[in-house]
Amino acid sequence: CGKSTELARVANYLSDSERYFVIHLDCVKRLDIDNLKYADVLLALATSLLEALENQHAITIESVHLGNLENWFDERVKTHANIKDFAAEIKAGAKVKTGLPWLVELFAEMTSKINIGATYRDELRRVLTNNFSEFSKAFNQLIRVAEDKIREKNLGQRILFTVDGTDRLNGEDAHKFFIEDAHQLTQIDSIFIYCAPIHLLHTSGSHLNANFNHPFRVPMIKVRDKDNQPLEENYE
Repeated sequence: CGKSTELARVANYLSDSERYFVIHLDCVKRLDIDNLKYADVLLALATSLLEALENQHAITIESVHLGNLENWFDERVKTHANIKDFAAEIKAGAKVKTGLPWLVELFAEMTSKINIGATYRDELRRVLTNNFSEFSKAFNQLIRVAEDKIREKNLGQRILFTVDGTDRLNGEDAHKFFIEDAHQLTQIDSIFIYCAPIHLLHTSGSHLNANFNHPFRVPMIKVRDKDNQPLEENYE
């Protein structure tokens, strides 16, 4: 039914100074869709937001507002026994950078490690899930400050995250992501559009309605009849 195309159209329509500053994440391109957890997606969304602020719009955020994210890394990632070498590598590679540029590089590298299935993937996930309240607090602070800066530059009124590819999760992974881990997804204080597998609407519709606002099913529209003749009204 052209779900990705429709999502791109919605994102383009809503991307406006009077509407939203859209951050789009294609999980198929950026993450490992065959081994995907909510921690991967939230880390990649934070990365995408940081990259958009720094690289696409040259938005400056004062270091005082980035302290919670930096502290989360310093206290939870850098001190973790199994990934301290990874943290040291990142610190060394970005030692000349501070503030937002450093965080962009840091989060991009963490997202990359999760994507390629490196040794660090499970440990990074464990750090985020075990200290999720701290991460969500830091992410929410970034969103609030970023929205102030975005409004100042007349780029939008609020941030909107669009997440494509999560409809490709298999039955067990989809249920865990959208049902069991929904609480964590909804702890990030922003607006999201997630693509969910159609079977969840049939098997877990009540849970989806409880966890997410306004589930919407993209319709399949018949454009040719049984004789393969175009149905002009449906095309229109």
